[in-house]
Amino acid sequence: MTNTRSDILGAAKQCFLLYGFRRSSMDDIAQTAGISRSAIYQYFSNKEDIFSHLLDVVIEEAFDAAELARSETNNPHEALACYLVGYMLYYYDLVMTGPHSDELFEQNRSLGVEKSQAARLRLAIRLNSLMGRDQEDEMGTVLVRSAEGIKMLVKSKEELERQLRCLVNLFI
Repeated sequence: MTNTRSDILGAAKQCFLLYGFRRSSMDDIAQTAGISRSAIYQYFSNKEDIFSHLLDVVIEEAFDAAELARSETNNPHEALACYLVGYMLYYYDLVMTGPHSDELFEQNRSLGVEKSQAARLRLAIRLNSLMGRDQEDEMGTVLVRSAEGIKMLVKSKEELERQLRCLVNLFI
C-alpha cells in the first residue's frame, strides 16, 4: 500500500471515530491526511470505498493484536484466552468506547457484511486451531458468536476481559 493511500485510510479512521461516518466529509479526510480532496479520488472513488478499504485494514490490525497477545504465553489454554481477548479488546477500544459506535456498526452492516463474516470465520478457524480442533468444528463459531455478544453488552474493557476469560474456561 502506498504511503498516500495509507495516510488517507489513517485519516479516514481518525475522522470516522471523531465525527462519525455521516459527518465526516472528504474535505475532513483530505485535511487530516494533509492532501487535497482531489488527491483522494486518485485512490478511492468515494467515502464508502474508503470505509470498505479501511475495514480490511482494521480487520488485519485486530488479528495482529490477537497474535501479539497470544505470543506472550506458552500455555495453550492461556494462548486461547489471550488471542480471543486481544482480538475483541482491539475492536472494543477502537469502536465501542467512542461516541459514534452505533453509527459505525450500522455502516459496517451496510457496507461490510461480507468482510465481517469472513473475519468471524477466520477467527473461528484460528480459535479451533488453538483448541486443537478441526477448522470446520462448530466450537470455534460458537466461541466467536458468544464473544461477540459479550462484547456488545459489557460496560468496560475490564469486564470484557473477565467475561471472555470465563467463556474460554467453559470451552476448555
